[in-house]
Amino acid sequence: MATGNPVAISRPHSGGRKFEYPPDNGREYGSKVFTGALAELGVQISRSRKASPWENGLQESFYSQFKVDLGDPSRFKSLGELVYEIHRTVWIYNHTRIHSALKMPPFMFTTRYQKLLEKVS
Repeated sequence: MATGNPVAISRPHSGGRKFEYPPDNGREYGSKVFTGALAELGVQISRSRKASPWENGLQESFYSQFKVDLGDPSRFKSLGELVYEIHRTVWIYNHTRIHSALKMPPFMFTTRYQKLLEKVS
């Protein structure tokens, strides 16, 4: 499950809320393997209607910014270089890019949240 938002999927505590994963409507997201893996994690799939990107604004925003950050994928000489750059771009997105809603990178938010849970447990 390398796609999507791994921070959201692997969060240790939901506060009683259900996790939702809003993939785009690509065929790979409807496969039994993928949907089964999400079900095992207790994640509910939330799909938007076909040709309705405004129903999935967060995911569309992520992909839009991801494409800008990654740049032209045809510039890579090999698939390995492309895969490396994808992983690097996602790491930067999660560890260094400040997200406006959180006022910090998601990894920092998750770390602070886990420490808070440890204090109250």
